[in-house]
Amino acid sequence: MGPKRIQFMLVEDDGSIIDGLTRYFQDRSYQGYDLELLGYSRFGMPFLDMVAAQKPDIAIVDMGLPDIHGIELAKRIRALPDPPQILFLSARSDCLDYEQMIQAGFLGYMSKTSIFQLPQALLSLYQGKPWLDPEVLRVMFDRSQKAQRKKITVYTPQPAPLSRREEIRQAITPGQRAVFDLFLKGIKPKQMALALGIKVSTVKSHLTHIRQIIGFSTLDELRDFLAE
Repeated sequence: MGPKRIQFMLVEDDGSIIDGLTRYFQDRSYQGYDLELLGYSRFGMPFLDMVAAQKPDIAIVDMGLPDIHGIELAKRIRALPDPPQILFLSARSDCLDYEQMIQAGFLGYMSKTSIFQLPQALLSLYQGKPWLDPEVLRVMFDRSQKAQRKKITVYTPQPAPLSRREEIRQAITPGQRAVFDLFLKGIKPKQMALALGIKVSTVKSHLTHIRQIIGFSTLDELRDFLAE
């Protein structure tokens, strides 16, 4: 029986990253798996043809390609027969790419500042597990904490009325607020759990508590109420 092997391909328009990864993955293994870079491209559409022809286990897709957005390319790759797992690369640190990826149903994301963790990410996706960049999760957590600590003082005789969303946010715990904020963006419970590092059952418990606070029997009723 031959060695276990993870074969992957890369689409990335930054030549320095291509050169660095090409050198790094020459005769590289991780936890008993040979990691083999089959090929790369700097443009998305030629890469789609390469993936269809060579059928790698994993396709690493840069979010910011010159000819097509990374998520759109990934959707086309996912439509291929027997498609590979997708790992997104992003240079952004504001988490916007990450949120777009979650909403599109993909669960492999890495910022370019964490590219040294690529072997771990490849193995995780090869085994069918999600890979969510710890640095991006930290940024999201820090951003949520700062928003919760921020206090706004209104120097008027009559304080401005709170919106329905703010009334709910003030009535719930910090953990429930994090779930509520993702709910407002249309994120599903499973993706919320992955993004926040908690159980799906915990997410559902938070949503039930939020719904019951204002007397609704379903999340659809809550969503309609907030849309008014």
